[in-house]
Amino acid sequence: MILNCLLDYDEERKVHFLGYVKTMLKYHYLDKHKKKEINISLNQSIKLKNGNVELIELIEGDVCVEEDIINKFRTRELIKCIFELTDRQRDVVIKYYIENKAIAQISKELNISYRTVVNTKTAAIRNLRKKLKQ
Repeated sequence: MILNCLLDYDEERKVHFLGYVKTMLKYHYLDKHKKKEINISLNQSIKLKNGNVELIELIEGDVCVEEDIINKFRTRELIKCIFELTDRQRDVVIKYYIENKAIAQISKELNISYRTVVNTKTAAIRNLRKKLKQ
């Protein structure tokens, strides 16, 4: 490394040679100790207690088609039931659960008392539970 510094050193830059060597050594060792990129294949076999297994077999899938279909069906049923509520109940449920508005804010927007919003929301939830159980 120091021999390379002797060859690369340029006196015209007016830099002290020892400072140049020190800097070059610093960056040489920094580069040398950088973490190397590790490439691992998912088809690589690893040894476990019960034999060899490929890495890809150990990865669990996040996607469950059956659960996704059931969730979509439940969502459709819930939306259908929400539209069967009274207008006021539907407005309160949408503003509270979908728009994430506070009960006080809903009461101001609909010009009704705080307690009426709470009672309306409770009645709407009760009605939704009944309709979804059927």
